[in-house]
Amino acid sequence: PPDDVQVMKDAGCAAVLAVDRQSPAWKAGLRPGMFITHAQGERVARPRDFFTQVAASEGEVNLRLSRPVNGVAEVTVNP
Repeated sequence: PPDDVQVMKDAGCAAVLAVDRQSPAWKAGLRPGMFITHAQGERVARPRDFFTQVAASEGEVNLRLSRPVNGVAEVTVNP
């Protein structure tokens, strides 16, 4: 089977470039260098997909992340 990096290259994702240290995202564990592969259970192939899923959500946002060192993680960000 293909490795996680190849899957992200083929299917796309959104890179986390910056996170406000006072934000709910930071408190949930998002850090620069992570990659968002799913938001609310839907594939995120590009940043626009991420923003669309988050904008359509009310309340918590469930994210699936790929982390360079620790592999895949799922987090919930509370608004």
